[in-house]
Amino acid sequence: MEPAAITLNQTSQVFELPGRTGKPLYCRQWGDEQEARALVLIIHGLGAHSGWFEAFGSRLAMRRFGVFSFDQVGFGLRKDQTFNSRSQWQDEAIAVYNHVAGLASGRPVFLMGNSMGALVAVKICRLLNPRPGGVAIFSPGFDGFPGRFTIPYKLKAVATALISPDTELALPYTVDDITSNQAVRDELAQDELKRLTIPARMGLELLNFTNELKKEVQSLPVPLFMATAGIETIVDNRHSERFFEKVDSPEKTRLTMDECWHDLMFEAQLPRLLDELEPWLVRNLSST
Repeated sequence: MEPAAITLNQTSQVFELPGRTGKPLYCRQWGDEQEARALVLIIHGLGAHSGWFEAFGSRLAMRRFGVFSFDQVGFGLRKDQTFNSRSQWQDEAIAVYNHVAGLASGRPVFLMGNSMGALVAVKICRLLNPRPGGVAIFSPGFDGFPGRFTIPYKLKAVATALISPDTELALPYTVDDITSNQAVRDELAQDELKRLTIPARMGLELLNFTNELKKEVQSLPVPLFMATAGIETIVDNRHSERFFEKVDSPEKTRLTMDECWHDLMFEAQLPRLLDELEPWLVRNLSST
């Protein structure tokens, strides 16, 4: 039986993979990959880290999926590792995917991403071999919510990146904007691995990354599942809708969580998200 409370209290196993810079990639795993019907790799977004998937990963593991994630460079257990360019997002995600695929023994690996991590998932999908069983994106960050990522904010971020790229810029939101779940907010406030400031260089690279992605990705070779929050003030859902409508995919499944805030994995409606996601996963178990 799945637990009722949403919490960051970790049940994951932490392990390391070698990174290209000589510093480790810190990863997490939920569930036994040998007993799983399929494996899942999910990528976190700005400010977050792989541990934020505790509620999602542990519950999906109870449904017999092996779930993996990793800390992107500059976040989580890798807060002290230097971010240089957007190619790191792609290269590291591919490296972790290849590791997970090596454990799959012919079973599909599903690629997932949350917020900015959804963009990384979409970006690398066509580059992967073996091909994923499908791509699931949650609250994708194709653009920032205009009331927060204002034109003055973006102009300041670009100017700072050009003049002083290592200067830290505060993200224009707090943990109180991520979820409506007060208990989770309290945990996030105490989370020493979160990072709600980023180097200006990273902000500029993200802007370039999103602009490139919206232009170049016209199709996906695998089924697509997209879920968005109905009460969204961090990303701009209009851009997510445009992407979903225009992109070609063998199968597209759309879910709107009307009562949820940005991070669907922290909301009380998480069981519904999993109940909608699991049939999509099962339906595509034989797609690879």
